[in-house]
Amino acid sequence: MRDYYNYSDHELISLLNLEDQRAFATIYDRYWSMLVNYVYGLTRSEDDAVDIVQELFVSVWNRRLSFSLDGALSAYLVKSARYSSLRTLTRDANRTAFIERLSRRIEQFHVDPEHIDVRRLAECIDKAVSSLPAKMQRIYLMSRDEQLSHKEIARALGIAETTVKKQINNALKIIALKLNTRLTIMILAALIKKVFLFH
Repeated sequence: MRDYYNYSDHELISLLNLEDQRAFATIYDRYWSMLVNYVYGLTRSEDDAVDIVQELFVSVWNRRLSFSLDGALSAYLVKSARYSSLRTLTRDANRTAFIERLSRRIEQFHVDPEHIDVRRLAECIDKAVSSLPAKMQRIYLMSRDEQLSHKEIARALGIAETTVKKQINNALKIIALKLNTRLTIMILAALIKKVFLFH
């Protein structure tokens, strides 16, 4: 019986290319804890750390037939984990900033922010984004979550910069329209709740 734990990373990758599940499990066991601790140090969230590392290993398994590296596996995994962590932090920061802008708008209606379901509001944002056409959604997320410039997106997708700009602008209009409707409903619900609380 093979002693997988004595194999080098490159030997395990060669076996992974042959769909050897024990080779994958060995890589998983070898780097799981280290990566989770590393990502937690960046995100300060146990849930995010586990999710990010889990998605990273799922990605490795999905590419098992063609997965190859010129350098060290550990360096690749750490770099990928760092990139995913920063993308998650950027996404959360953008969402927080967006909610803060909406909160300022809510204040104009003299509604106590505690009466607004922020979690539901965040879900509305995600739902609005998910409703975008596939191509538009991809371009929008590359700009918002990955923080890529119009030029970088255009190069990655093989399209013109003007197309990228137009798609992002249209995405923002659609999202704003959908959120305006939902936000109005939420504000009205909060106002009604406020009336009942004080009567």
